[in-house]
Amino acid sequence: MRARSKAMRLGWEVAFDTMKPGVTFAAMGRKVLRAIKKEGFKGFIIATPHSVGLEHTDHPLPIGLDMPGSKGEHIFMENMVINVDLPYHELGWGGMHLEDMVRITKNGCEPLTSMDTKLRVIPA
Repeated sequence: MRARSKAMRLGWEVAFDTMKPGVTFAAMGRKVLRAIKKEGFKGFIIATPHSVGLEHTDHPLPIGLDMPGSKGEHIFMENMVINVDLPYHELGWGGMHLEDMVRITKNGCEPLTSMDTKLRVIPA
């Protein structure tokens, strides 16, 4: 759990450093997945930026098995508000989910939440 959490936090840092106007959602997703897998979390497969609006995602979605953000060619634009979604589910093991909201700025992005992604271990 600790190693996987560390890998996902590293992936989130890569996402945060990558998001800026002109970068595609797909390019960000590829960088995040590479970083998480390089950190040793080989089974991690989804890094999906998605729009936020009246629906969970308001941008056009492909029909089929492709993940909407990580394989789409949507482009980050200044003042766009998006969620970066890093979910993980493993049958028989459990799940983890790291998701946060940012606003794309002229030179990068700014968090709209605390950005506190620490794993909290509660003693039994």
